[in-house]
Amino acid sequence: MVEAADIKDGESLRAWLRGRPQGDAVAIAQRIACGVLPLFGAEQPTRARERQLTWLPLLRALLTSGVARKDSTPEVKAAARASARAAPTYAAVRAAAPAYAAAPAYVAARAAAAAAAAARAAYADDAAASARAAFADADAAARAAAPAISLLWVQVRTDAIRIENGEDPLQAPLWSGDPPDWFTSADAKMRAIWAREGADRWGFWTRWWDGVLSGQQLDWDLQRRVALIPEDIWKQGPDGVAAQIREIEDEWRREQEALGKLSAVIRENPFAWRIDFDHAKVKFTASAVEARDMSDVIRDVRSLIDDFHKRCKAIRAANFGQSVQLAFKPVIDLLRRDMRRYPDQPYTLFKAIEASKTEMETIARADGYYGESYVTRFLSGLEGCAEDICLTSPEIVEQLKRKSDLRYDLWSAERKRTLITSAFGLHLDSDGMLKRAAFEALAVISDPSSSEDARKSAWYFMTAALPRAARAFIIDKAEAGEGAKPNKVSLAKRLIEAADAANKLDKGIDALQENVPELAHWVKEFIDGMGGTLS
Repeated sequence: MVEAADIKDGESLRAWLRGRPQGDAVAIAQRIACGVLPLFGAEQPTRARERQLTWLPLLRALLTSGVARKDSTPEVKAAARASARAAPTYAAVRAAAPAYAAAPAYVAARAAAAAAAAARAAYADDAAASARAAFADADAAARAAAPAISLLWVQVRTDAIRIENGEDPLQAPLWSGDPPDWFTSADAKMRAIWAREGADRWGFWTRWWDGVLSGQQLDWDLQRRVALIPEDIWKQGPDGVAAQIREIEDEWRREQEALGKLSAVIRENPFAWRIDFDHAKVKFTASAVEARDMSDVIRDVRSLIDDFHKRCKAIRAANFGQSVQLAFKPVIDLLRRDMRRYPDQPYTLFKAIEASKTEMETIARADGYYGESYVTRFLSGLEGCAEDICLTSPEIVEQLKRKSDLRYDLWSAERKRTLITSAFGLHLDSDGMLKRAAFEALAVISDPSSSEDARKSAWYFMTAALPRAARAFIIDKAEAGEGAKPNKVSLAKRLIEAADAANKLDKGIDALQENVPELAHWVKEFIDGMGGTLS
């Protein structure tokens, strides 16, 4: 397998790219072609530019290939295909200005071919071959401009190493060090020509080029919109395209300003459930789904209590309704008191409603009337009122989340260690498939290279499958009349208790996974002992 550091020619580049994502080939090809862009017209006579032999087709191809690296949708690939076809050939370069000297024409043609190859990499079946072609053309142009020096290979290797390290070369400067003299000279000439022809024509492209050189790219959505300019506009030449780009940029800026205002509204109203745009005032407004205040909620709770009492009185059979009413009375009295005391304290009243509902559920279950329709209606109504308080004062939700996180943190390492150590004991006490499964689960959890799915499966096994196995272990021992050894039964019971607690935890397996580093030393201790020191 070819490593990035081993790239030294076209074949090794193609071998390195083979099997890699198409975007990697696009990035390499685009960067290579950008390295020789200024050579295209640095020595062009004015007559060539007058005949529309401008940088525009190359700029289009390079911008589109960069966009394709980020967004390889069918429409972007179609735009890349069109831009590759539009790049001038050597014959076109020569025909544009007969007075164009052969050597500069050759350099310009190879630079144009490199840009076209970069665009082809975005849609070609063999993107690696296109990247190799881009390098061949760019290298030929660079060597023709400065036969003694070409730093392109250094840049190719540097960008390939960036890709191997998970970095995006398009977000890095085009040259890792000082650019070669031939590039600096040609770049200065290109910029001088653009400046003479005016910012109206080349202003956007100057900013785009500055972003390519520095790695501080223009917004990719903006670039994508430019890449998708219709073909008939591109055929109008630099001025027609510049006019279209100005419209695109104006629209894009308006959208960014609107998004900035929207972001500000969201920051200022973190608990808003709805954001609307007021066209009359030309501004965003935030509002809750339902505008209610605490007095509305308290009135609803009182109505629920009154309805509940009426339903209880309507039940005549064996004074059953009266019994339910009397059982709930102490709790309802406390709830009435809290509504009088805390009408302007949403969190306190929320907790009071929740506590009352929980206590009445417990009473109903104990006395045998949990599930009766009028009881269910009453308790469900209280739950709805608690939710209404959260809508009225959304900060309660954030407070509850923080408390939930605290509870999880207090679900201490001791319980997690109990789960791990109990699993160790079950591994040692069991045979066959269970023994191997327990060991494999522990090994996966302790291995930092394990995938997220593998770790999730291992934790699930430990918190779900192992408790069932432990119960079966106890039952099997009892049926066999052997009587499990005290330490074995103890380990199994500890495992059942710890795993049941884990399964009841609101955050579930995903949250448990986050604590793997804390548990790793326990697992390592177990695995090290498997060499024979444990028995």
